[in-house]
Amino acid sequence: MNKRIQFTELSLVGFFLTLTCWYLSDSYQASASTENLLLILPAATVVILLCFWVVGRTLFDMYNTQNSKSGQHDADEVIPEKQVSVVAAMALLGGYVLVMDWIGFDVATFLFITSMMFLQGERRIAWLGGYSFTFAFLVSLFFEYMIPYPMPMLIGKEMIERLL
Repeated sequence: MNKRIQFTELSLVGFFLTLTCWYLSDSYQASASTENLLLILPAATVVILLCFWVVGRTLFDMYNTQNSKSGQHDADEVIPEKQVSVVAAMALLGGYVLVMDWIGFDVATFLFITSMMFLQGERRIAWLGGYSFTFAFLVSLFFEYMIPYPMPMLIGKEMIERLL
């Protein structure tokens, strides 16, 4: 990874870290009650920890690249990677939002995650189905129990309770 990409990555992570810390601080100053911070504090903690992990990984990669003798690559050399079509990803996201009311949040999330993973190049059926199902199940469970807004679900709370 060249230095320009690493600097861009660190800048973006720094922006997210700053924005998250500001939002958390502003929320705490507005009201330090449990009801106010119930969702904000855990989400902010996850974002902050992920930002620190990305910064640490990037700095570690930069250090290893500088110290490795075999890593003598041209700075402008581009490593070919699988490029996902932005139009295809936007179409999937648009479809996800449009069909959510008809087929339910849980099924739409499963189909969206499966489609995006397939678009990224994942072809293992067990991984596509297992990861997509687990993610959709956990997110649906979170929305059913933690957020008072009723989400349209195909499986629903009763099915989730039977599975648990």
